[in-house]
Amino acid sequence: MALYNVLVVDDEVSNLDALRRALRREYNVFTATNGHDALAIMEQNDIALIMADHRMPSMTGIELLEKVWRKYPDAIRIILTSYTDEKLLMDAINMVHAHGYLTKPWEPEEITSIVGRWMDRYLKEQAERKEKEKQIEDLQRQLVEAHKAAEGASQRQLEQSQQQLPERRKAPWWRRWFRRPK
Repeated sequence: MALYNVLVVDDEVSNLDALRRALRREYNVFTATNGHDALAIMEQNDIALIMADHRMPSMTGIELLEKVWRKYPDAIRIILTSYTDEKLLMDAINMVHAHGYLTKPWEPEEITSIVGRWMDRYLKEQAERKEKEKQIEDLQRQLVEAHKAAEGASQRQLEQSQQQLPERRKAPWWRRWFRRPK
């Protein structure tokens, strides 16, 4: 099984270590203690899933996930939070188009199960996207071929029309304009 990249962002190093231990068997786990470092990691690596703590200094998890959503829309985005204010969480999820949230404290089995489900979804979406891209490429190729065929047919029709026209020998234009009276 190929290892996919997961990025965990939390300002508490103990949480980062625990999440890394829970996920490292099945995924390449990257960690960052702030949003700026997380964005730098995302620029250098193909991150399939990012989990960000909701409350962090300098850049909140919501602000980070909003930037991730705009620049890396295919990445699965999950909010980590100690707070269970559902309205706040739903607003945050809707604002950044997050795929879900996890509340602290959590169990390692819970994390691996949830990340596994989201990763399955990610892989399914990637496969569907590749299939759609292939279909688009096929349609574009067919369109180019049809355009070439239409151009060829138009050119042949033009040539045939020109061959069927009778050749007329007309007097030069100046003779037609300056006719002598009879």
